[in-house]
Amino acid sequence: MTTKIKFLSATCSLFLFAACNGNVDFGEQYKKTLFIVNGPNYVGDHFFEATNNNIVISVYCASSEPIKKDVKVRLMIDPYVLDSLNSLNTAINSEYIARLMLPETNYTWSESPYVTIKAGTQYGTFDIPFDEKGLDPDKYYALPLCLSANSAGYEVNQQLKVILYEIRLVNDFSGEFAGSSVEVPASEDIRPVVRTIQTNLKAMSKTSVRLPIHDAEADDMNNQMILTISDNGSVSISPWKNAVVNDLGGSKYNRLTMQFELNYSYKGKVISETLTNILAPKTDDN
Repeated sequence: MTTKIKFLSATCSLFLFAACNGNVDFGEQYKKTLFIVNGPNYVGDHFFEATNNNIVISVYCASSEPIKKDVKVRLMIDPYVLDSLNSLNTAINSEYIARLMLPETNYTWSESPYVTIKAGTQYGTFDIPFDEKGLDPDKYYALPLCLSANSAGYEVNQQLKVILYEIRLVNDFSGEFAGSSVEVPASEDIRPVVRTIQTNLKAMSKTSVRLPIHDAEADDMNNQMILTISDNGSVSISPWKNAVVNDLGGSKYNRLTMQFELNYSYKGKVISETLTNILAPKTDDN
């Protein structure tokens, strides 16, 4: 009995010493596992007419220790990923709009599609040159990718081995905006009608955005207008498709406050509208 107690005491002392000594190396605590960061669904913002407008894919190696030797991870384009995730998302959300395969003319695929994770690190990136020319802003394009092999034979996270990289076209004036829309009365005896607005301004080109007119619903494509912003901040208003809207002049955009001041007529009503980007910095003017 005395011998067993001494053995247990020595074992516990060794364990406590090891736990308190930062120099003790317990070795790899779990297997290294590879996965695509932000998979399986991701939306990437891409500016119209931007230079170096790359799709960037990151691959991470989960481990308790950095890798000791460079690892090359092969990527491949897999249309099955697009079909599979479209079906899955449609089953989850009845309003989901199926994504379209990004046309080959809008990206450049490397002859050596490998992500290199350097020794001593845990992730690497792969750039795919992208060009938005010819894409329809009202359609949803995506590039489906998956991990197909790696030089170290590491395990791959089966839930995160794929990514459906969706393209979202943006510009300096697009995004979520909030503000108010006022129906200017014909006489001082009539009270103005004020509406609170929170809406999305959709990028249509480098310098133009589209939004619903006054009280139109967001999905009412028959009542939308286009704002085109000049270098000096003046804004011109034009109808989208067959909408009935007239530019009354004097509209402008303040780049500092990220705020639109719009003047137009719609269905015989004079409208004065103010919209501010919800991400705008707080200033004395907003």
